[in-house]
Amino acid sequence: MPRPTHALAYPLLSLTLVGGLTLAGTARGLTTPGEGPVSRPAAVAAPGSPQFTKTLVDDLTGEGLEVTRGYPRLWTMDDCKDGYPVTFNCYGNNPASPYVVSAVKPWPEEYVDPATADAYGRTRPGYSTTYRLDPREAIVLFGTMPPRGEYMSLQSYVFTHEWVIEEGDATYPFGYPWVRDAAQGGRDRFAHSPMVGYLFSTLPRNPDRVQSFSSVSNSINNVVMDGGPSGKSFGELRYFVITPDQAMEDKVRAALGDLGVPQEHVFTEPIPSGFAGRPLGPLGLEKEALDFMHGFRYAMPEDEQAAEAWRAKLPLTVLRVREAPSSDRAAAPYGDIARDPREAVDEAYLKTDLAKLTAAVTARASRGPWALSPLPATFMGERPTMGNVESWLGHFGPRCRTLGENCLGDGQDASYFFLTPQPIDDGQVYAVLGTLGTQTGNATYNGLSVNDASLLKGVANVPDHDADSPDTDLEGSAAGYATTVANHDKLFVHFLARDCAALEGLTDGACTTITDTMVPPMTDVSAPGDPHLHGFFTAGLRSYVKQGSARGPITVYGPDETGKVTYQSGQLPPVVLAFTSGADDDPIR
Repeated sequence: MPRPTHALAYPLLSLTLVGGLTLAGTARGLTTPGEGPVSRPAAVAAPGSPQFTKTLVDDLTGEGLEVTRGYPRLWTMDDCKDGYPVTFNCYGNNPASPYVVSAVKPWPEEYVDPATADAYGRTRPGYSTTYRLDPREAIVLFGTMPPRGEYMSLQSYVFTHEWVIEEGDATYPFGYPWVRDAAQGGRDRFAHSPMVGYLFSTLPRNPDRVQSFSSVSNSINNVVMDGGPSGKSFGELRYFVITPDQAMEDKVRAALGDLGVPQEHVFTEPIPSGFAGRPLGPLGLEKEALDFMHGFRYAMPEDEQAAEAWRAKLPLTVLRVREAPSSDRAAAPYGDIARDPREAVDEAYLKTDLAKLTAAVTARASRGPWALSPLPATFMGERPTMGNVESWLGHFGPRCRTLGENCLGDGQDASYFFLTPQPIDDGQVYAVLGTLGTQTGNATYNGLSVNDASLLKGVANVPDHDADSPDTDLEGSAAGYATTVANHDKLFVHFLARDCAALEGLTDGACTTITDTMVPPMTDVSAPGDPHLHGFFTAGLRSYVKQGSARGPITVYGPDETGKVTYQSGQLPPVVLAFTSGADDDPIR
């Protein structure tokens, strides 16, 4: 078994920063509404000290801005119990990738949808993890970054939106944004799939709001922060400005600069007018406006104990800053933002080796009591590959908003291959086989996740490497087939079953037991979630950040000589094999 993942599973911020020394600075005059210049003492609070936040807030309000303070909180697997009744969806959270969300105070005139309360776990009274955006505001997040790991990032999302137009509205001749008829077409496409309710849905308590959870810009990850894969930002002070207003960005950056913060340590995530050529939608504090959230993700730490200490403290500060409503300054919106390009090392040269590994695993199983069981088509009619969600489901923020599709927290930093829900209660044994991006150059880290299909909740993760449990790593898991499979070091095989203890002869220990606690049995009528999907799991393979790049790898599909859409280049889709036992007394039954 891999190491327990509940300590890591926080899917997408302490109120004070860690203490610090003072930094000598130059006094400057400030203007407070209704007052004359205010003199600053010569000693200015150092970035990272508790006094720093107070001084920053004083400076911002002294410039005529309104400021409120929020707080960071973890979004954990346990929060699914509170969030699922709100959304009927746990969004396939990554069990290896902690999430931190920000709880903020609404502005006095801001509409707060009661139907979204506790969507990302319970908040303190008077706070919310989702929010409308004033066109002249910024959310500022800063503090000490987590200890060194494989990945960290900040990204904002549209959480919900309203239906804006019907098909044929001449204002939007291309059918966007959010055409109701287009969404119905998407639902019809997946009508046969048990995933349809997760992919196309409104809020259970407010059917006028479409669940979107869709990206609005390119993420700010550790490679972006560092300008390369140095990892120098881990453990350091960094500052993030999330805003739709270029003038507000300038004001916040100026205030930080006046307090001694280097501009290269400040990163802006613009909330643009459009992303990748498609309009974002209406900003504002009204009921009809977009509802946003943002998440900070941190994965695969080098020192798990240090990472847990950081999560327990969360040395991050959340501020909400806006132009006073009495100000007549016009907003300075960003225009359309282009999508960052993505690329991949072509893994086509491993296609034959993966086929040989598939045959070898099948042959080994056939020498025992296990027979190959056909899986339903999982991707464009191909059997038995896992589907790439961006190509298969079109999971990319602008496209999801076009269709009214739930993007499930999409991002540009990883590829996602997904298995449609499969039963696990009748002795089934599954083998997932694929390429290791860490070995081919297509990933900084890989993770194979197990999800409870009835909640779409990540419940376990198998990493590419784990110093505490090396026998169950993805790396090296195909070594037992070295005599028949070339490039076995670039491939993996991992088994999933209700009881791995009975499968040693088949799995070489590379197996994850899916307990009843992870995925409730079909007969458990008291378990939360969709009762029709009790006893079903899904699996996902994530490849984060192609080596030498700031973004995740891609898979290219296209028509073959017969016109069938199939794999062309990039990452090879993983293969899934299902086995059942023919022996009535076999222990896996």
